[in-house]
Amino acid sequence: MHYADTPVCRLRSLRSITLRVPDPVQSKDFYHRVWGLSTVDEDRSTFWLRATGGEHHVLRLEQHDVNALGKISFALGSRAEVDEAARALQKLGIPLLREPGLLSDDAGGGYGLQLVDPEGRCVELSTDTHAVANREPAGRRAVPRKIAHVVLNTVDIDRAADFYTRVLGMRISDWSEHQMTFLRCNSDHHVMR
Repeated sequence: MHYADTPVCRLRSLRSITLRVPDPVQSKDFYHRVWGLSTVDEDRSTFWLRATGGEHHVLRLEQHDVNALGKISFALGSRAEVDEAARALQKLGIPLLREPGLLSDDAGGGYGLQLVDPEGRCVELSTDTHAVANREPAGRRAVPRKIAHVVLNTVDIDRAADFYTRVLGMRISDWSEHQMTFLRCNSDHHVMR
C-alpha cells in the first residue's frame, strides 16, 4: 500500500488497551492483586481498570470466548486532530471501524475514531476522555502509573513498521535483529513488535 509522506496524526501517548477474556472477573481480580490496578467502572461483564495516573483507565477487560486483543487506544490532542486524521485515513483507503464522534459506549468517554491496522487490529485515536485525579499509592507499593507499552505479534514486520511509522507517525527507536522493532509514539510510550 502507498502511504502519504506525512503521518495522519501526532500520537500523544498510549492511552489504554482492551483485552477480551473468557472470565473478566477472574482477570480483574488478577490485575487488582498483581498489578495493583483498581476498577474505576464496570458494566455487567466489562471492567475498566485504572492505574495511578490521570487516564480514566489503562485496561479494559471484556467478555469473549477466547483471549484476544480487543483494541489499542492512543491519545490525540484535540477533536480537530481526530477529524483531520479521519480525512487523511480515508484518502489513504484505510478502513474506519468507527467514524469520528462521541465515544459514549466507553466508560472513559471522549471523542474519537477507530481504524483497522494491516493485520486487522482495532486502533482507536481519541481525545477529551474523562480524566481522573492522579493518586500515588501510600507507602512504597509499586503500582503502575500508566500503560507504557504493548507487544504485538505480526506476520510481516516490515509492513507493520511501515504502517505505524508512516501512517500513525511512530518512530523506530531500535531493532532486535529483524525479529522485533521498538516503535515510539513519544518519549515515554512504545509499541514493540
